[in-house]
Amino acid sequence: MGLKIWLPLDGNLENKGCGNYPLTMHRGSLIYHNEGKIGKCFYANGVNTIQIQNIISDLYNSNGYSLCAWFYIESNNTAHSGSGIISGGNWNSQLLNLALSNWSTDHYTRLRISGTNWNRTYTYNFVLNKWYHVVVCSDENKTYAYVNGNLIGDTADSFLPTNIEGNHIDIGGATYSASMQFFGRINDVRIYDHCLSPLEIK
Repeated sequence: MGLKIWLPLDGNLENKGCGNYPLTMHRGSLIYHNEGKIGKCFYANGVNTIQIQNIISDLYNSNGYSLCAWFYIESNNTAHSGSGIISGGNWNSQLLNLALSNWSTDHYTRLRISGTNWNRTYTYNFVLNKWYHVVVCSDENKTYAYVNGNLIGDTADSFLPTNIEGNHIDIGGATYSASMQFFGRINDVRIYDHCLSPLEIK
């Protein structure tokens, strides 16, 4: 078990994790913002989307997976059901759709996660111009969602990605829809090939 992807996204597109995966731009350009959580950060301006290729099959194991990221919301720029931060697969059979949804004037009210043919949303008041840390992880029993180290919800749906269409993960938008783009900043994306414990998340 290990940290497959570790992208600080603080000025370059270098994976400091233990996996060797091609990193490309799926949409837009690689642009950095000078005011990140850890120095510079990736600027997902509603278009820019990084793609991690050939990774999903490496998450096919009974230990589950974990997706982690810092993000800063600048505005709502989505015409679909959510603003994607990390996603893989497609609408009906995806690795995970970690997105913000239910926009209301100055904040998102839900964290939306998805597995194979199911969607769950957890209420959380994400406001503009503030950094948040989110972890979504899954084991053989449940899928869990954490914000700033605190569990905000879990579901009895366990999702181990053994039947995904495609083998790529996008950062800053959905692999399957250009209308599910995130508008803001992203730092320190991490993908593990196991379900992190509450202590590890803290």
